[in-house]
Amino acid sequence: MRLRPLIGLAAGIVVAAALYWSFSSLYRTPEGASVADSTILLKTPGREAIRSPLIWYRSATKDAAFGPGLFEMVMDIAVPEGTLGSHHSFSLVFPYVGGSAMEVRVNGEWVGSRGDMAEGRSSIWNAAKVFPLRPDLLRKENRIEVAIRGVYEAGIIVAPYIVDTKTGALRLSSLLFASDTAIWMLCGAILIIGLTIITLGLATLPEFDPRVLLGVAGIATAFFMADFLAFEYLPLPLLEFKRVVVILRHLVAIVFMAGCLRLLGRKTDWFARVFMAIQGICAILVLFPGTMVDMKRLYDRTYLTVLPLQFYLFYLMIRERKSKASHQFLLFGVSVAVLAVIRDILAAFLWPDAVLVSHFGFMILILSVAGYVVTDMADRNRQLVREKRRAERYREASMRDPLTGAFNRNIIPFVRESLTEPFSLVALDMDGLKSINDRYGHLAGDRVLQDFVAAMGQAFRKDDYIVRTGGDEFLAILPRCPAETARSLASKLRGEMACALPGTGEDCVDREAVTSGGGSGGDNGGIIRYSASIGTAGSHKAGPISEQGFQRLVEKADADLYQAKMARG
Repeated sequence: MRLRPLIGLAAGIVVAAALYWSFSSLYRTPEGASVADSTILLKTPGREAIRSPLIWYRSATKDAAFGPGLFEMVMDIAVPEGTLGSHHSFSLVFPYVGGSAMEVRVNGEWVGSRGDMAEGRSSIWNAAKVFPLRPDLLRKENRIEVAIRGVYEAGIIVAPYIVDTKTGALRLSSLLFASDTAIWMLCGAILIIGLTIITLGLATLPEFDPRVLLGVAGIATAFFMADFLAFEYLPLPLLEFKRVVVILRHLVAIVFMAGCLRLLGRKTDWFARVFMAIQGICAILVLFPGTMVDMKRLYDRTYLTVLPLQFYLFYLMIRERKSKASHQFLLFGVSVAVLAVIRDILAAFLWPDAVLVSHFGFMILILSVAGYVVTDMADRNRQLVREKRRAERYREASMRDPLTGAFNRNIIPFVRESLTEPFSLVALDMDGLKSINDRYGHLAGDRVLQDFVAAMGQAFRKDDYIVRTGGDEFLAILPRCPAETARSLASKLRGEMACALPGTGEDCVDREAVTSGGGSGGDNGGIIRYSASIGTAGSHKAGPISEQGFQRLVEKADADLYQAKMARG
């Protein structure tokens, strides 16, 4: 494996480690906070109240006898007497709670609730809960009564605490942001990115673009990640909400697998076929559970079938021989997702009540895929620009006279089509080029032609077109130029031709005089004087001009040139 692909892997490891460390630190009890006692009085549905550890968790997948209902507990929190007073403001914080809704009382007074306590028709389990407390409500010893509506799970996973709101403001805002706001923002970003990727993919129709699949996967991800968002009241029963997000989870796995394989230019191998078939079966199975307890038991198992996706993508990226920036993006996202999944798998066995982070890993994977698409498109666009410039150079070369650098006749149709405003034509014919060739040789004649084109370049404007239409015949096309200006430029050209002669004045642009250079006439280095006949014609009409109309103007300029030549004898 090359060294460069390791950059994405190393970045993924660093981000995954930072993700885990930042989460762990946010969920720890802050310094100076007052923590609940280590034991509480717990009453579960249908059972008597018992003394229980502060950290406890009941779930349909961990307890065969789990019954949904109201889980009630009483805990004590002591607050240092010196911190009490009207000049302090406090908050009661529950960093991580299992359950669909909860209600809290402090010293017998209701302080707040989260979610639907009546039916549990809400989803608040992933977000931290912060309850502001009135300063006069707290005492040195405080009794906290908590009721959790457990539809399929309930528990206190991270120890609650009371903290001074002012001194802990940054910590509290960071905790709320990480557990709720950040997920809303990521879901919104993924949704917009998914729609954008689909739009870009559809632009290539009728040819199918695999980016469409990744865009669909992104949109579905934004919706199935709604399971990690806090909803105080769901628009549909919790069972149906979970059914939708779990089905979307398996559909995302199918579409994401297919899209990544197509984007990487790989065929669908046996592993991918088996994986996608299993995801389809799981999506169908989710339609059958009739209770939330049964649904929880099913989707905890079907979730395990999704995990190989990250590992398979990681395997593909490690084997990928390419080392473009776009592949670094994808390897980075896959690495973060794999490490987050490994961490959550280990946590399931070693720390069953740990805070999950794999959903963040998968979101980063989706965002890295978007980065892959963007950088890949940028690479393709740069390549297209290079090819376009190369094609333009080839095209321009095909329209250039190799001797003088002026355009040849091939340019005229393209220039004519661009003339939508009044313009002028200048017809030019060198006088006596044949005699120059006969006396000094064709090389000297070539130098005269080159000098004549250089003189036109000095006399005419930068955007004018100088076309060599014959051996010693030229046509200058002057866009947006009235006839008076064209005649003025023709006069300037006559001055430029004279500038090649010694002592012609300070207004002349330096241009070496054309010399015979020892031509056939035996003239050793003598200055060659030349002149040209010039005719002009102009169009005063706005709008495009037809081929016939353009040709008539050329003939008019030629007639003017002929008259000038006759006048000079």
